[in-house]
Amino acid sequence: IEHRPAFAEAHVGLGNLRHAERHLAEAAASYRRAIAIDAHFVEAHCNLGHVLVLTGESAAALAAYDAALALDPEHAEARWARVMGRIAPVRAADEEPGRARAAFAADLEYYVGRPVTTQEIGEAEDWQLDHPGADLSEYVDEMKRIGELR
Repeated sequence: IEHRPAFAEAHVGLGNLRHAERHLAEAAASYRRAIAIDAHFVEAHCNLGHVLVLTGESAAALAAYDAALALDPEHAEARWARVMGRIAPVRAADEEPGRARAAFAADLEYYVGRPVTTQEIGEAEDWQLDHPGADLSEYVDEMKRIGELR
């Protein structure tokens, strides 16, 4: 960063380091600097969202995920994080996206009444994106009604 301050990837790398060290304000600042340098840097937007979840800034986190998805609608990590945000306003501020994903799968299994496949989890994720604010039980009820889920 000292030699190439306009190198966005370096700021994301520093943000990742600060995030891992739990220096969340510093991590967010690094991701924001990367975005200021390169507004099309999807990873910077997504990682900023992750940090904002941890600081309890759910609305700002969702906006960061939306920005990432506007740049890359198929970005799996941002899609998942955005779905989790719609399900619970990002579960709890202390949960990492991986833990939130496991909680989502557990919720889906509860409503379905059996273990679910990765494909079923992905389909539930897509449905949540298309039905903002809807409850997961509504998805399960609809899929059972049309015979897509047993």
